Amino acid sequence: MTEIMILSPVGIKGKSSIKLDYIENVEDQSKVIDTIVDSWKLNDTTEIDVFRCNITSQFVMANTRIPFMYVSAYHISSIRMVSLYSFFIYFKITKLPETAKDLINHELEGEFETELKINENVKKLNSIITKFPGEKKVVKIFKKLTELPEMKQQIKTILEERREKLDDVMNFSGKIPKVTLSLVNLCDKDDKEISELIN
Repeated sequence: MTEIMILSPVGIKGKSSIKLDYIENVEDQSKVIDTIVDSWKLNDTTEIDVFRCNITSQFVMANTRIPFMYVSAYHISSIRMVSLYSFFIYFKITKLPETAKDLINHELEGEFETELKINENVKKLNSIITKFPGEKKVVKIFKKLTELPEMKQQIKTILEERREKLDDVMNFSGKIPKVTLSLVNLCDKDDKEISELIN
């Protein structure tokens, strides 16, 4: 069986570029697990986790847009855990190397992109980062995003809509309601406004 090379994208501080660190070889790509970087509680029932993505060399060679880091929010109760939303940072590579071996520890230029995902809904945000500020700074940016009034209100909206559909949580067998994004103000902010929000 052919082994699969697992790589971790690492940002180069002060640049719009990354390098791919070698993690290990595996035989089953379903065993690729992202690395948790940080976690905290937004309140008594909302937990936030930040991850650094791990990807296969085959994926990188077939895709110029790769997942870089993301933050996910969950509502946790005594009976279930509900996914609320995620902010994803992707890196769009402008030029791929010719072979998979050339991926390791080579500087790859491109640009960072940010998306907000709630259920099936995806919204592309204006630039959250243009040059990589360091992993600790990215975590701080994620924290500020999760603390925005728009995001706190979104959590309330998601939970309220779900409660309306749950006559009896234990016997609930219907579909989770599709959430309508109400983040126009956040998504339409220009680069200067975004920068002021997170700095």
